[in-house]
Amino acid sequence: MKKLTNSFLLIFCILFTTSLLIFSVLTYLNWSLLTGFLLGVIISIINYLLNELFFIKLLSKKRKFFLAFFLTNLKHLVWLVLFSGTFIGILFANNLLKNMWTDGIFNIYTFIYGSLFVAISIITDNFWQIIKDRKKERRRK
Repeated sequence: MKKLTNSFLLIFCILFTTSLLIFSVLTYLNWSLLTGFLLGVIISIINYLLNELFFIKLLSKKRKFFLAFFLTNLKHLVWLVLFSGTFIGILFANNLLKNMWTDGIFNIYTFIYGSLFVAISIITDNFWQIIKDRKKERRRK
């Protein structure tokens, strides 16, 4: 697989640690915040690895339109089934366990935040790289 850049890993670790600390402190109010966030991060990492796997398969084969079309649609279908299945499972688990725990076992909002976590890290890394490049250009002038 493609080697992750050190800056992306650093930003991912910083954001993950900060969010984990915040949700750990908030477990005093509701522990489903932490479980929803952790499940969302796991889904986000699986999505990232799925994208890497399919893009490597696309780039390693001869570039035929049908293969690229098929693999791209298969990737989207797998991601849709994975995310939808997890989301529906969370809704059912919360509904079944609502009597035992007040708010269920997973928080939907923190799950959605966690499922976007790799994308947020990539955007933050790109923003950081743009700032660094602009500073380098100013120093050259």
